[in-house]
Amino acid sequence: MSGFDSKEPHHEGHESAHKHLDKTDWDILRELQADARISYAELGRRVGLSSPAVQERMRKLEDAHIIQSYHAVVNPRQVGYPIVALIRIATQENNPKVRRVVESMPYVIDSYRVLGNDAYIIKVAVPNIEELWQLCERFHGICMTTTAIVTDVVAENAPITRNFGAEVPPKS
Repeated sequence: MSGFDSKEPHHEGHESAHKHLDKTDWDILRELQADARISYAELGRRVGLSSPAVQERMRKLEDAHIIQSYHAVVNPRQVGYPIVALIRIATQENNPKVRRVVESMPYVIDSYRVLGNDAYIIKVAVPNIEELWQLCERFHGICMTTTAIVTDVVAENAPITRNFGAEVPPKS
């Protein structure tokens, strides 16, 4: 059994929960990131545990917010949103008006508050260039934006593994 205990408090800047994950926990995470629809029985077979043991480990990983959700990844281009773009928003100060605009925008897939020259980076999927233009126009007069249309996905949703950062990603 893993030394991981989801009831242990996590304090920023201190030892994080991942230090308590054993090889089996990491194997479960690897398999789930590859296929979140895998059955408990098949997952158990792959990691060397019974179905109930897999369920218990997964519950602990969920309780500790290591596993945050299970969901389908939808290709926006295949459902009528062929233009995927990144909008970078630069502002001099933490402007609450900018945040309100970001929070109220349609077509947003992901939105991040970031450090650096930009204040936000937003990933959107839109049906046409006109809609993208209208999104950017929402910021006219309150901040600067830079928009890049995605032409190819090089890496997306890379699995986080035990040796994440030390591994060379597989070539596609």
